[in-house]
Amino acid sequence: MASTGSYEPDEYSKHSQVVSDRVNKLTTGLEGLKLGLTFPELVDELGLRTEYKDYEDAIGDMFDSITRYIPSISPVSLGELSENGELEPKKTQVEKFKGVVKLMCDRAAEVDVLPKQYTRMAYDTLDGRSISMDDEPFTPPDVAFVFREKAKVSLSDVYIPLKVEEYASGPYAYRQHIERLVDYALALWNLQPTRTFVPVFFLRGYQLDLLVFTRGRYFLMCIGPVLLTDHCDRVAILDGVATSFRRLWFLLTLPAHRFGFLFDSQTIPRRLQIDASTIPVIIRQACDLDSTTVIVEKTIVHSVQITGCCTYLFNAKYKGNKALLKLAWTRTNRQPEGAVYRVLEAHSVLNIPKIYMSGVIVKDFDGYHLEFLVMEHCGSPIVEHIQGMVKGTTPVSYVDELVKRIISNVSTTLTEALAANILHRDISSGNIAIKDDTVYVIDWGCAKILRLPTDPNLETEIVKHWSFNWDKALVAEKHNDSSTGTPMYMSARLLLRAMTRGVYDDLESLLYVILDALSNRPRTGEQDGQPIGFKFYDSSNMAATRLAFTHSVAQLLKNFGVYLCKTSTLGDVLDAMQRFLFLDDGNHLCDRILDGKDFPCMFDSRSVISGNNTNADDSNDKQLDEWRVITCSHSKALVSNTHGLAKKDIGLVGKTKSKPGSPPKGTNKRVSDDKTKNTAQKSAKRRKH
Repeated sequence: MASTGSYEPDEYSKHSQVVSDRVNKLTTGLEGLKLGLTFPELVDELGLRTEYKDYEDAIGDMFDSITRYIPSISPVSLGELSENGELEPKKTQVEKFKGVVKLMCDRAAEVDVLPKQYTRMAYDTLDGRSISMDDEPFTPPDVAFVFREKAKVSLSDVYIPLKVEEYASGPYAYRQHIERLVDYALALWNLQPTRTFVPVFFLRGYQLDLLVFTRGRYFLMCIGPVLLTDHCDRVAILDGVATSFRRLWFLLTLPAHRFGFLFDSQTIPRRLQIDASTIPVIIRQACDLDSTTVIVEKTIVHSVQITGCCTYLFNAKYKGNKALLKLAWTRTNRQPEGAVYRVLEAHSVLNIPKIYMSGVIVKDFDGYHLEFLVMEHCGSPIVEHIQGMVKGTTPVSYVDELVKRIISNVSTTLTEALAANILHRDISSGNIAIKDDTVYVIDWGCAKILRLPTDPNLETEIVKHWSFNWDKALVAEKHNDSSTGTPMYMSARLLLRAMTRGVYDDLESLLYVILDALSNRPRTGEQDGQPIGFKFYDSSNMAATRLAFTHSVAQLLKNFGVYLCKTSTLGDVLDAMQRFLFLDDGNHLCDRILDGKDFPCMFDSRSVISGNNTNADDSNDKQLDEWRVITCSHSKALVSNTHGLAKKDIGLVGKTKSKPGSPPKGTNKRVSDDKTKNTAQKSAKRRKH
C-alpha cells in the first residue's frame, strides 16, 4: 500500500478564520465551511473510503518516478529544462498544469499491471478559452475537465472547472477569488440537474486545492503541491507531489456517478426507468420502452441558488399522458412534498395534480435528500392564462366569471387541505394553474403538515416511503413558518415576520395573485413602471404600503394597476375578499397588523362563514353568497375541523362579526379618502423609522 505522504501545509490552521469571514460575506446562505479537511476525511464525507483503499493498493508508488520532471513556478526562471537538457521557453501556469496532467496520463498508460479503470482519465482536459460559456456573465475557467465525445464543448459539459492564480499563496488568495469559484459552482448547479455536489479546483501558486459544494455548505481541502517552488525543501515537496498525484488521479478516474452525479452524464437521460418500490428509489437510464418508463422531453427554465433547497422541472410523458418530472433537493428534517400529496390524496382534497410516482432518490447527503415526483401536467399558470385572454378577443364577462371560479376553487382546496391538517404556505402566481377549464393548486413543496395523520397506517406508510422523522419535521416546519413563501404574494403579517400563520394568510396571497392576473403591469421583472402595489424594496415597506391600500377595492385596483375589472359581480367578490381579510368587527386591521398583534380565533362567532346568520335580511343574500364563494362551499368542514387545532399552529386572524353586506361602522360603503390618507401617512412614518 502506498504511503499517503506527510506533506500537509499548516497554513490553513493559521488563517482559516480569514477565509471563513470572507466566505460568509460573499456566499450568503452557506451554513458552514469545513476547513483543514484532509483527503481521507473528504473521501469519508463522500462515501468513497472503500474505493480509495482499493485504489491505493492498486497503484502503489506509480507516480514517484515522474516527480522529477514537474516544472517550477519560480518567477525568476527564464525557462524549463527539457529531458535532453535544453532550455525551453517559459510556460504559463495553465500550460504547466496541463503538462503535469499529461505526465500522469503517460505514466498510467505505461504500467502493465494497473487495473483497467486506473489506466486513463474518465474525462478530457481543455483550455478554458475553448469552452462556450452559455451566456454566463463571467470569464471561463482556466482549465476544465470535461465529458468526452463532444465536438463543441460548453460550460454545461464541464465535469470539474479549475481556476489558476500564478502567484497566490495561503488562504489569503481566496479573498480575491472566492466569488469566481462560487460563480463556477452556481453555474454548474443550474446547468446540470443530475449533480449531487460540485467540485472546483483552485491552483494557487504551486498548490492545488479542492472545494466541494453541496446543497448545505462546502468543504475546502488541500490536495497538495503539483508544481515545484524555490521556497520549500525539495525532498519534502517531491514527496508531497507524489501524494498529490495519487489523490488527483483517483478523482479523475472516478466515474461521474461516483463523484458528483446521479448518472454518468451531466443531463437527464431521455428515457428513465424508475423503481419506486425500493428505499431509496432506483433510477436509471431505460433501454426499452415499457409502461413504467418516463420519457423526459424538455427542461423547464429554472434558477437555483448556491445553497439550500432547489428544484428542477422537466416536461415528460408517462403512460401516454403529459406529465411533469420534478427533482427537488430539500433538507432531511423538512416534510417531503410527496408525503404532503399522499395526505391530500387520502383526504380526497380537490383541485390537486395526480401523482403517478414519488419517492426519495438520495436519502441523506450532507443534510439534504433528493426527492422526485412524476405528476399530472396541470397546464399553464393562471396569470399567464388570464393575461393571454385579456390581450386577445375573449369577452370581459368570461374573464370575470373565470376569475370568480378560480377564487372559489382555490378557496375550496385550501380549506379542504386545512381540514386534512395541511397549510399550503406558498400561494403565488406560479402555483395556481389551469388546464381545460380546471383549476389546480400545485407545488406543495412548501406546505406544512400541522400534525400527524390520525390513520396510523398512513403515518407508517409515509415515514417508511420517504424516510423522515415526523417530530423533527414538525419542529422545522414551525420554525420556518414566517419565512416560507414567495415575498411578492405573502400576507402583510408574514412580511412583518409574524410568528404564526394560517389559511387566511394563504387567502390573502390569493387576493394578490388575482390582482396580479388582472393587472396591466409590465412583466419584465424590473421595478421601473411597476404599480406601487407590486414594487418590492423590502418586506416591511411592502407590507406597510399594501395595507394603506386595503381600505377599499377601488384603492386596491388602482394601486395594483388593475384596469380589467369591468363587471360589477367581480368587483363585488373582490370587495367581499377585502372586507373578509382586512376588517374586524367593522374596524380596519391595518394599525393592529403593523403593531405586530396576533388576533384570536373566532370560528364560533363567524356565522357568515358557516352560513348560519339568520339575522341577515334579503338585501344581504347576494353578499352572503359571495362570502360563500370566497370561503367555498366546504366552509362548514373548515369550522368543524379547525376547532381541534391549536391557535399557535394555525395563526388565524379573527375577522368581522358584522353583517356581510354592511359597511364598516361609522363610515360609508367606501372608506373616506381622508382615512386612507391618514393610514398612508402612518405607514410612511413607520417605514421611515
